[in-house]
Amino acid sequence: MSQDPTISQKHAANLAVMTSELDRAHEIISDYLDFARPKPDKTHALDVSSHIPHVVQVLTPYANSTSVVIEGARNLFGTSGRFDQPLMNVIKNAIEVMPGGGRVLVQARRGKHAI
Repeated sequence: MSQDPTISQKHAANLAVMTSELDRAHEIISDYLDFARPKPDKTHALDVSSHIPHVVQVLTPYANSTSVVIEGARNLFGTSGRFDQPLMNVIKNAIEVMPGGGRVLVQARRGKHAI
């Protein structure tokens, strides 16, 4: 579908998000399959600011369906092997507790004991 020259920019962007989410789902499924033989996670410096826009983009259609606006900030670092899914869960929970609409502000700050 992405090779179709008649596809609109909006559909191409949505297709890119779907492909990215399918890749992430594949990773999650692989993690479940590897559960029987756990191995230590390799953590590395993670630019949190690069993940927030993606997570906000994925959850915006869901937020829009309940009149919730998600605002994302970008500016810090953290350390984690798996960051997107917990962030998605927190934002999704915030959307679900505002059935009448509202605003979710996503920010990251460097803590006093940051690495």
